[in-house]
Amino acid sequence: MSEVNFGNSFEKLFGGRPPETTMKSLPREKLVPWKDPDTGARQPFKVNLEQLEELQTSIQEFGILEPLIIRPQAEQYQILSGERRWTVAGILGMENVPCIIKDIDDNEARKLLVHMNIKNRQDLLPSERAGAYLLEYTARKNQGQRTDLYGIKEKTEAGINDSIRTIQRYIRLNYLTPELLALVDFGKIQVVNGVSLSYMSEENQTVIHETVYKENKNLTTPQLKKLSEISKNETLTVEIINDIINTPKVKHDRSLNPYRIYFRQNCPDAEIKNTITKLLEDWRKENLKEILDKERS
Repeated sequence: MSEVNFGNSFEKLFGGRPPETTMKSLPREKLVPWKDPDTGARQPFKVNLEQLEELQTSIQEFGILEPLIIRPQAEQYQILSGERRWTVAGILGMENVPCIIKDIDDNEARKLLVHMNIKNRQDLLPSERAGAYLLEYTARKNQGQRTDLYGIKEKTEAGINDSIRTIQRYIRLNYLTPELLALVDFGKIQVVNGVSLSYMSEENQTVIHETVYKENKNLTTPQLKKLSEISKNETLTVEIINDIINTPKVKHDRSLNPYRIYFRQNCPDAEIKNTITKLLEDWRKENLKEILDKERS
């Protein structure tokens, strides 16, 4: 995603004039990481150890070159951008950190958090996109704006020109258990299958993780569909899951594929063949005289 010029496009991004900005050097202990005012959830953007080590090397040599962006919160300040720099400052024993203070409300803070954390990112994990979309969705809903997140052709902060359906799918990933969401990030579970799992209860998701993915097994899309249907009416058990996983896969005759559209879903091959054969036999009986006349001529 190309970088957005924050100063020039604030009004377009956040629907208002930029708030007053103050820059100060503040005690690190007065700053706290982001927690959503409604849910208490942490910000969705992840940091790996290698990134922290690189940042630590840079700060040791040059100091903190880019101020943290924070907002007042009771007697402390909430970090909207720069949590990694704040973490490294603690590792290095720094007492003060440079900060830009913005006095903004919860919804403006959500939008700013998303914008500042992804403006230079090209490699967002599914969980990061999911969290970013949810923050945008929450902010827009609270502000009485469209909750379909801009529509298909408008650019969003969390993604460029993503369809409404794509946005809705990623938002659903927020309802996965942490264990299953991590597997989506690692590519062990496809996003579309993660969405299906997200509609199950936490209890059912947990038993699927313990029975299937923790045992290095996997679920096909048809198997997951069966489990989803069962989970609507009852709690999944190890026995139910294993029965579905261990059911031999039926091999279908590919030559019948052109005719499957005329039959119910998952109709057995034998039934399709018998139906076609009977129809042909009935047709032949009805047209036998004409057929014999043509053969004799």
